[in-house]
Amino acid sequence: MGDVWGCTMHVDPAYRDRGLKEQLVLLCSSGAEKAARKRLIWQVHAKNESALNLYRKFGFLENYMFRHILDII
Repeated sequence: MGDVWGCTMHVDPAYRDRGLKEQLVLLCSSGAEKAARKRLIWQVHAKNESALNLYRKFGFLENYMFRHILDII
């Protein structure tokens, strides 16, 4: 796993639509590059079209989808 860089992000609804998601993707991508990582992995809920579209915009590809999702409330 030494070649993999993982990032988690969430933008509070009060701060959405200000370009923060794009800046966070660029920041994380830059961190992975500086750390000489070969892969950057984003874990996204399959129904989160906003996030999926964001990562697609930056050229990320879907690798696999979880078949079972457990929502804990």
